[in-house]
Amino acid sequence: FKSADKLLDDDASAKIKGGKTTLSAVLKYPSNSFGARIRGTTEVTVLINEDGNLKHAAVTRSIGDPDYDKAALDAVKRLKYEPAVIDQYTVASWYIIPVPF
Repeated sequence: FKSADKLLDDDASAKIKGGKTTLSAVLKYPSNSFGARIRGTTEVTVLINEDGNLKHAAVTRSIGDPDYDKAALDAVKRLKYEPAVIDQYTVASWYIIPVPF
């Protein structure tokens, strides 16, 4: 494990395996959402360790509905990740995932 002592560029940061389209496949809208017409983007900040495992996830920007926050958290917890890489070493890193509704 090597410490991330410099900022990560987009090529080096953690990534969702399969890309962001994978997020759409695992996202389940809240059951009370039909007809609610709630729109917006919830941001979930995750910590991905050097092995690509999710270690922490928290909503850092809400659209104001706790059911949607829970749906966003549940979705990012179902995803698989690739760890960040610096100088050929995998490192733990924070990653912000926008979850559009």
